[in-house]
Amino acid sequence: MLKNKHQMAQYGATSQSKEHFKQYKSGQFWATSMMTLALVASGLSFATASANNVHADTTTSTSTQDWGPVKTKIGFYMKSIHPNTMIGEPVYVTGIQTSLIDAEQLKPLLPPGYALDGEVTQRYGQMLVWIPVIPVPVTNKVNYEDVASGEIVGTGKDISGTYDTAVTPNDAPDDYTIVPGQSFKLGPDGTVLTVEVQKSSHR
Repeated sequence: MLKNKHQMAQYGATSQSKEHFKQYKSGQFWATSMMTLALVASGLSFATASANNVHADTTTSTSTQDWGPVKTKIGFYMKSIHPNTMIGEPVYVTGIQTSLIDAEQLKPLLPPGYALDGEVTQRYGQMLVWIPVIPVPVTNKVNYEDVASGEIVGTGKDISGTYDTAVTPNDAPDDYTIVPGQSFKLGPDGTVLTVEVQKSSHR
């Protein structure tokens, strides 16, 4: 059946519209598919990034709290003297960073004739740590040695005082005198001072 021009134009327009609709639908499907893929990929990336961020935060948090042992340099000083005037040589102790330094770990390392000045409130760290100390009395034993024979011929009274200060033993055994020109200083607690003596008949 023949169609007039108006019908043919309508038919052409309809056919063209259908074709365009097909192309449109096809393009829309493609665009929709691409958008879906993009969203899925974006979601995966976001999820991965989120997971990584959580992992990184957890790791960082753990590392800042999990302190390990650290070697700490200790300088001893007296409060009555300038705080940067070190007594003796520096010593080293090892402990958990930011924890209080163990006083028992320090005691064997103290300079001779000194004790800790109060409780230890300093902490292990990677910088020089100053620990205050105070002088304490030391006691030295005195032995008298015959300068001629090299034998110990007597003992004197124990001498107490401040470490590294000069002392003069003077209670020589009977029939002996102290050889002149000798000088003595108190050593660490328990030190034996050997004093040379000679028989009085040598005078």
